[in-house]
Amino acid sequence: MESSGADRRWESGDDFFIPDLCAPPAVLIAVLLAELVVLMHVLALGPLASFAWRTLATGSLFVQWNTLLCLALICALRARLRALAPAAATLACLLLVLTVCVGSSLLAALANPMATLSVCNNYH
Repeated sequence: MESSGADRRWESGDDFFIPDLCAPPAVLIAVLLAELVVLMHVLALGPLASFAWRTLATGSLFVQWNTLLCLALICALRARLRALAPAAATLACLLLVLTVCVGSSLLAALANPMATLSVCNNYH
C-alpha cells in the first residue's frame, strides 16, 4: 500500500509547524478561502438585489494579490524561519503579512485615490 503525502512528510522529519505553502493544494485552499471571505463581505454589504459586482471584483483582486504574495514570501522564507524559535517564526510571519497588507493598501490608495474613497463611503 502506498503511503500518503502526510506519512512521507512525517517520515522525512518535516514536522515544522509552518506548512509547505509552495504545494498546490495549500495554494488552492488559501485562494478559495480568501475568495470566500471577499464574497461574504460583499454579501454582507447589502441586499442581494443590489449585489455590488464592482466591489466583488476589486476586493477579489486586492485580496488575491495579498494572499498570493504572502504565500510566495512565506514559501521562500520557510527554510530561514525553520532556524527560528516557534514564537519568533510566528511573529515574523505575522509581521510579513502585515507589511504586505499595509504596502499593498498604500499602493492601491496611491494608484486610485477615488477607489479608496468609494470603499470608505460604503460604510456610512
